Amino acid sequence: MKYELEQNYIIELLKCAITNTTPSTPDESLDWDVVFNYAKIHRIVPVLFFAIQKLPNDCKTKNTNLDQYELAYKSNLVDDANRENEITTITKLLASNEVDYILLKGSVTKHFYPDTSMRMMSDVDILYRNADSKDIKNLLEGNGYTQTKSTPKDAMYLSSNKLVKVEMQQSLLDDGFTDWLKYLDTIWDRCEKKAGNEYTMTPEDFYIYHIVHMAKHFINGGIGLRHVLDTWVIKNHYSDLNSNYTEKIFKELSLDKFEQNIFDLCKYWFEDFIPSDKKAIVLISEYIFENGAFGNISQQSANEAATGSTSSMKEKIFPSKQTMANYYGDIITNHPSIIPLYWVRLTFERIFKNHNKTKTKIESLSNVSKAQKEKTKQLFEICGLK
Repeated sequence: MKYELEQNYIIELLKCAITNTTPSTPDESLDWDVVFNYAKIHRIVPVLFFAIQKLPNDCKTKNTNLDQYELAYKSNLVDDANRENEITTITKLLASNEVDYILLKGSVTKHFYPDTSMRMMSDVDILYRNADSKDIKNLLEGNGYTQTKSTPKDAMYLSSNKLVKVEMQQSLLDDGFTDWLKYLDTIWDRCEKKAGNEYTMTPEDFYIYHIVHMAKHFINGGIGLRHVLDTWVIKNHYSDLNSNYTEKIFKELSLDKFEQNIFDLCKYWFEDFIPSDKKAIVLISEYIFENGAFGNISQQSANEAATGSTSSMKEKIFPSKQTMANYYGDIITNHPSIIPLYWVRLTFERIFKNHNKTKTKIESLSNVSKAQKEKTKQLFEICGLK
C-alpha cells in the first residue's frame, strides 16, 4: 500500500499526542512531506505537533515542516481562545432571549482531549429551539454577526471580528436520513438541563449523534482521521457509557455494523487490537486516509453511484413541511398547499447560488470508474450502509 509507512507513523503520533507518550524514532525512509500533507488535508496538524515536539532534536531537524507544525499549534491556540470568547458571547445572547441551546460536536469534544488546542474546529455548532430562523437572524445580525449561508436545516454566521463562524441549527440532521432523523429529532426529550437555557446531551446520545454524524459524512463523501480520533477520545472519556442502550439504538438505526467497524478501527490503530476481519478494517482505513477531513467530490460521486440511493436525495430536494416552515416561516405553516412552489424556489436558489459546484458535481459523476464503484460498494456492504 502506498505511503503505508507514513500512515502508520501518523497513527502512532496521534496516539502519543493523546496519551502524552513519546513516539518511536521514525524509519530513515519516512517522508515527512507526505506526513505533513496528510496532516493538512485531515486538519490534524496541531495535535501532531504535541507528539512531534517530543522527538529527539536530530530527528526533528529532518522534519522540514517543523516550523509549520508549531505555527499551526500557536494559531489554533489563538483560534481556540477566540472561539471560547464567541461561545460565551453568543450563549449569553441566546439565554437573554430565552432561546434554549445545546453546544455540539467539537465545542464539547475538545474538552475531552488533554489540551483543547489539540482539536481543530472550522466552526461552532449550536442547536436551538424556542425561535425560528428569522428570529435568530434578526438577533445575531442585530449584534454584529453576518449571515453567510442559509439552508432549511441551518444557517452560518460570521462574528463581527470575522474570526469565528457559528452554525445555528434547528435540526441535527438533513432531511433524507429519515430513520436517524426520527431519533435525533427527539433529542430535547432526553437532554439534561445544565444552567439557564443551556442543555447537554446524555453521554449515550452524544456518542450516538457522533456516530450518526460520522455515518452521514461517510456516505456523503468520506470521513477523516479526526473523526476516528474523536471516537476514541469520546469512548475513553465516557468510560461508563451505557453500552446496552447504545447498541440497542444503533441496531434500530441500522448503524450497528458501522459503529462496530469504527470502534474496531480505533482499537486497531490505537490499542494494538487484532480485528477478526483485518482485511475489512484495512479497507476502511484506506478509504479514510484517501479522502481527507470530510471526503471529496470524486468519492462522493462514487458513493452515489455505488449505492444508487434515490430516496435520500428525494427527501433532500423536497424537505418536509416542518423543515420548510423552519426555513421560510409562517407562510408555509399557514398555507401548506404552496409547499410545491417553495420546493421549486429552493431548487432554483440551490442551482443559481451553487452553479459551479453543480457543474463540477455532474462532471464528477460521469467520471466514476467501474472499479471505484465496485470498491465503494464493497466498503458500504462491510459497514452495513446503503
